[in-house]
Amino acid sequence: MEQSDLQQIVKQAITANVLLDDHYVSEQEVIYTSLHGTNIERFRLKANQQSYILKRLPVHQDQYRELWVYKHIMPLLPDQYPQLIAYATHDWNDNLSSDANADQDDKRYTSSWIVMEDVGEIQHVHHEQTLIDVIDQMAIYHQISTSSIYNMPTEGQKPSITVLQQQVLSQWDDIHQLMQDRVQQGKTHTNWLPLMPQLKQAIQQSKWNQFTVLCHGDLHAGNYGVTPTGRLMILDWEHCHLNIPLWDLYHMIDLSHPLFPRAMNTHLRIRLLSRYWEQQVNPVQSKSYMIKQYSVFAIIFSSWMLLLIERDLQMEQPIWTHAQLYVQQAEVWEHLEQCIQLWLSYR
Repeated sequence: MEQSDLQQIVKQAITANVLLDDHYVSEQEVIYTSLHGTNIERFRLKANQQSYILKRLPVHQDQYRELWVYKHIMPLLPDQYPQLIAYATHDWNDNLSSDANADQDDKRYTSSWIVMEDVGEIQHVHHEQTLIDVIDQMAIYHQISTSSIYNMPTEGQKPSITVLQQQVLSQWDDIHQLMQDRVQQGKTHTNWLPLMPQLKQAIQQSKWNQFTVLCHGDLHAGNYGVTPTGRLMILDWEHCHLNIPLWDLYHMIDLSHPLFPRAMNTHLRIRLLSRYWEQQVNPVQSKSYMIKQYSVFAIIFSSWMLLLIERDLQMEQPIWTHAQLYVQQAEVWEHLEQCIQLWLSYR
């Protein structure tokens, strides 16, 4: 089936209220509900018996960011993301007048949507080889030139590392108290308290003036995985923006997520960082310096995460359950202590 024909059939299969029409669809199931409350559905098209993924775009100021990424960023990337099949927008203009997919019929929909290739159920495995494969792909897309990309974002969904650094330093007494409680409660085998002044000084002295690259922006453990056929997938690029390489490295190696707990250790962390450094063309930093910088970056980010989790635990009904937050908190502490030890080894 020609791509243009498929696009038209898909549009016919979606009603004005962005529901799936049984006349065109034989199967459908909700596979995920986003934090915005929108359902992501898998459906099978009667016309070709192929399955696809329908994603309704949430109504907020960045609702078209994912579509913008598909139009401007995805063509530059290795083929390790679900392909865009069709979309509809009723109030977005991005020079799409020559696009066969874009037509006046889009205005009949009450909200915007995209339909993507169904790559099957993705296994969010975090085996060493999978992590190495992600690092290899990261090294490739970090080298993509962004000079010709129109309106390339310079901010993601989280504050910059400079802002996080300032926030952590401004709440250092709270960080110190959390560490003191952890030591006194016997939750750690190491008394980190004597090191806290040196750690604060290292954070104060850190400068983040590295060159910027095309970053995924949100490469946590739930945004990469393997398809049933063994194909590596890197998902959800809507938060991509220009940032320093350490941003993606931290998200991929050490950032915790309530729904995707995983383990990390010092040996694997160093191996992944070394693997990334070895693929740089004319690196501007030594490997040991990059690892040292990473350790401070990770300490800042993980400390900030602990403050966020502590705040969420004080809420009666946070986004995540308290049980999920406690699991996440334990993971953040484990990674933070490993990164403090890494900093001690490379300072």
